[in-house]
Amino acid sequence: MAFDPAMHELSARWAERDRFVVLETAFGVGSRFLAIWAAWRADPRRCRSLHFIAIEAQPPDADALRRTEHDSETQALAIELIAAWPALTPNLHSLDFDDGRVHLLLIVNDLRNGLRELVAEVDAFWLDRAMIGAPGEVWQPRLCKRLARLAAPNATLSSVSADPELVAGLRSAGFEMTVQPNSTLGKFAPRFGPSRPPARRTAAASSSRDAVIIGAGLAGCATAAALAAQGWTVTLIDRHPEPATEASGNSAGVFHGVVHAHDGHHARFNRAAALQASRTFGRMLEGARPKDAQSQAALGSVDGSVDGLVVGSVDGLVRLGSRLADLASMTELLLERRLPPGFVQALDAAQASRLAGVALADAAWFYPTAGWMRPRWLARSWLDEAARACTFVGGVEVQTLRNIDDRWVLLDRHDAPIANAANLVLANAGGAQRLLAGLATAPIDWPLQSVRGQSSRIALDACLRAPKLPLSGAGYVLPTVDGSLVFGATAQADDADPAVRNSDHLENAVRLAQLSRDFGSVQHLPPGAFEGRTAWRCVAADRLPLIGAVPDAWAGGSNEGAWDQPRFVPRRSGLFMFTALGSRGITWSPLGAQVLASMMTGAPIPLEASLLDAIDPARFLSRANRRKAAVDSADAG
Repeated sequence: MAFDPAMHELSARWAERDRFVVLETAFGVGSRFLAIWAAWRADPRRCRSLHFIAIEAQPPDADALRRTEHDSETQALAIELIAAWPALTPNLHSLDFDDGRVHLLLIVNDLRNGLRELVAEVDAFWLDRAMIGAPGEVWQPRLCKRLARLAAPNATLSSVSADPELVAGLRSAGFEMTVQPNSTLGKFAPRFGPSRPPARRTAAASSSRDAVIIGAGLAGCATAAALAAQGWTVTLIDRHPEPATEASGNSAGVFHGVVHAHDGHHARFNRAAALQASRTFGRMLEGARPKDAQSQAALGSVDGSVDGLVVGSVDGLVRLGSRLADLASMTELLLERRLPPGFVQALDAAQASRLAGVALADAAWFYPTAGWMRPRWLARSWLDEAARACTFVGGVEVQTLRNIDDRWVLLDRHDAPIANAANLVLANAGGAQRLLAGLATAPIDWPLQSVRGQSSRIALDACLRAPKLPLSGAGYVLPTVDGSLVFGATAQADDADPAVRNSDHLENAVRLAQLSRDFGSVQHLPPGAFEGRTAWRCVAADRLPLIGAVPDAWAGGSNEGAWDQPRFVPRRSGLFMFTALGSRGITWSPLGAQVLASMMTGAPIPLEASLLDAIDPARFLSRANRRKAAVDSADAG
């Protein structure tokens, strides 16, 4: 890489800081990322964490990266980058290196849309000539304004272009510009700070780096680990003596993306979540396995075995039930949506049957990096990761919340204090709404529902074999779990019956037979052959989670007209929620925790801005406000 006059400033600028954020408008083959990563590694006064954001409409594939030659300082880092390189779906991809201290956020999008979807505070910008466009392009002023929206105080900018219109646009946006023979340098020093919507300013208002999390299921445990990784201390509270006791205590479950003809919020969020889940679980399984070669060889590479117990797999999942008529239509849809085979493939029935190890009647989707996990093992593993920074308090139920001197105080049913912190995360499923209702005279009525689910399991014998890969569709079935076939699950709204019911076992058996005729005999087993577990899922009306800062609905008043988008709704300082994971807790918890932790700490958020709106707890307020505005407009007409 040619000498860049802005590179030499990095050491002084990131010295002993908690976080430093770089944005490059073209990743290329990663030369600048590798150079900055190497400089960070070599600097004894480096920042605690380095975030590098790259926007690239057509990133290279792993083979192209392998063919690239690097100097001796970056070759070893390039090998790590290639090993972590993702399936290049049109998403934000968050890759971690150096024990989670170096983060690469790869945005697969064109520059204009990539900047629009990014939520971050950037300390240093590098603008590439090819991505800036030709002189005089009409969108350059808009580009400059978007850069200013992302700029942290005193952010620097380096560009290979000296186009007068671009320089003028950057100056107008608040950058002090200096034009040099081979480059243009800038520093962000606006007369007035850029305005950001309330939902994009949710980083903790105080300098305190502590949080209390209520709920020790997958959401709470994943968030505890994510905050601990960013240097925070956490107290995790649950009403049960042990973590992962309710829905997160099921024996096992699947994780995967989805393919929809209309690539809307559900498909895009599930895709992003599934990709993050695969990266996270692969790392966790690898870290838990024995490191010596003999033990590795004994365990093999197919499953995730920890101390002889198979805790999960990221080796693929077959999903049935495509609404498309044939394999050709499925393949065409993948091409239209630019979904690469590393993420999902369309298979005919014979191909899918060979992979699954059981007979399948129809074409199916194959997700190569999806799989299954034991949720209780995940929860405990996250707590192990956070151990030095996280205190678990079990067997305590929070009855009331109070905000006293800008700290959240948690009280039990006797009004005795349990814990307090500057920041509070409600990760206790439907219990979050009960606690929030006590904070205001006009609480928000979130459309949440409790859904009862019952899973089933039967012992395997010579006449019945488990699939080689997990299958999902109308139901799901897993590879062998503790010598049993695990499948399910029912879904009954507003059903509080805790009993394990034979009728539900039969319903699960019918769905199992619909996945493959090889399981048809299960429907005829006597009731005593089944075991099961019942748990309740919290589900939002739109089937997406609630992740983010809690809206300050009682702030109301004349500004309510600006609440047509969730990001504009005011927020309650230091109060966050992560709930309504439904039946997708395993898939959603890794990404959801990273998103929430980034919101709280001010780190770049690894999810598109439009998807942040889709999972924002304020979205129902905005929808109600838009409906009211439409009615008022119709009445006025």
